[in-house]
Amino acid sequence: MKRISLTLLLIACLVCVGCSASAGTVVPNTGSQTSESGFIFNESVRPGDDFYAYVNDAWIAEHPISADKQYYATFTGLQDRVNNDLHSLLLNASTAPTQGADRNTTLLGQFYRSGMDNETIDGEGLSGLSDLLTTIDSIDSRADLTDATIVLLEQGFGPVYSYWAEVNPENSSEMVPGLYQGGLGLPDRDYYLRNDTESTDLQDA
Repeated sequence: MKRISLTLLLIACLVCVGCSASAGTVVPNTGSQTSESGFIFNESVRPGDDFYAYVNDAWIAEHPISADKQYYATFTGLQDRVNNDLHSLLLNASTAPTQGADRNTTLLGQFYRSGMDNETIDGEGLSGLSDLLTTIDSIDSRADLTDATIVLLEQGFGPVYSYWAEVNPENSSEMVPGLYQGGLGLPDRDYYLRNDTESTDLQDA
């Protein structure tokens, strides 16, 4: 009985000490504060109550997720900056005078204008792919499949497999071919095997 009483007394003392420590570490409601390390903490939230809010609230408030994104992270901002720089580069190249201009600038300008010419693109439709589509439609044997695969690979597509040149992981002074399996045109095999109306429409397309 005496041992039980001592145990209960010890537990009570620990609880009192814990409560005192908690009471002594209440974070004042002073809003966001910058620490010596440069991190901005939300001092209006006790770290023990919501550590995520304590650490991230200020950053989240300064980096709202725009309507065109699913998330926003450090590298998202970096990617946005790169995209904006590339857009400015291409836009300037597309409006630069061609006479006496650098050849690369002229090519970049032509490339950008061709990609932004929606009227011409819509007017041509799939005519630019007609030869490739004819090649695919004419596949009727393994030999035809081989020939079509070669043609598509030459055009930058990756049917059946894809290949490229990469640095030899065992000898960085050498370049070696890389090889990877090609993907399906539709998300997975079931799209090719299902026979419901929606699936057959996708297969026919």
